Amino acid sequence: MIRNLLRWLLLIGLAICGLLYLNSTFYSAWVAGGPPNDYPHAWAQRALIHFGFSISLMASGVMAFIAFKADFKWKVSKYKYLWILILLLGLGYPKAREWVLVDKCLDSGGAWSSQHFECKK
Repeated sequence: MIRNLLRWLLLIGLAICGLLYLNSTFYSAWVAGGPPNDYPHAWAQRALIHFGFSISLMASGVMAFIAFKADFKWKVSKYKYLWILILLLGLGYPKAREWVLVDKCLDSGGAWSSQHFECKK
C-alpha cells in the first residue's frame, strides 16, 4: 500500500518538476530567438540546460514508478540502462557543448565571454 502510494507520488512529483523545467525551456528558447536582447546565446544555453533537467526529471519519475513495483529486480532490468543513458545525455550534453565551444574559442585565439556565452575575437 505505502509502496504503491510512493510510486505514484514520485511519478507525479517528478513529472510536475520536469514540466516546470520544460516551461522554462520554452521561455528561454523564446527569449533567445524572439525579442532583441544582449544575451541570445546565453539564453539558448539556458534552454538546453533546462531541457536536460526536464527530461532527466521525467525519466527519473518513470524509473521510480517502475522500480517501486513489488516484483522489480535491478540486476535484470533493462530499463536502468536506458534511464542512465537519458540522465547522462540530459545532464551532460549542455556542459560538454559549453566545454567544446570554450575550447574552440580559445584555440582560435579568441576570448570567451561567459556572460554573453560567446567568443569575442
